[in-house]
Amino acid sequence: MKFPSFDLERIQSIYENSVEINLTESGIEPLSLKELMNPKELEELLNLPLGYGYTQGTPLLRQRISNLYEGADENNVLVTSGSSEAIFLSAVLTVSKGDRVVMMTPIIFLSMELPKP
Repeated sequence: MKFPSFDLERIQSIYENSVEINLTESGIEPLSLKELMNPKELEELLNLPLGYGYTQGTPLLRQRISNLYEGADENNVLVTSGSSEAIFLSAVLTVSKGDRVVMMTPIIFLSMELPKP
């Protein structure tokens, strides 16, 4: 599969951290952990051991999500790192050459490019 160039993302990654005023930002200004957490929470975080997590989502999270859908179990749930990854996986796994894809707009720009041959 040939992946399309996401020109907007390329431009943002080159310039977004080197300009005085960033008009392309669609998120929020980042906070430090100290601003985000109280001292007790911060101490708990500092004491957590580092290691590899579950790439498909923790079993408990997947089970709780599956409980929202009748007939589903944790094996039917894949937790992704945001909607872009979910849309990408959906397109890669379900769309074949010659298929027609209908999408609502506005939508994440790259999502419209993925199904193209």
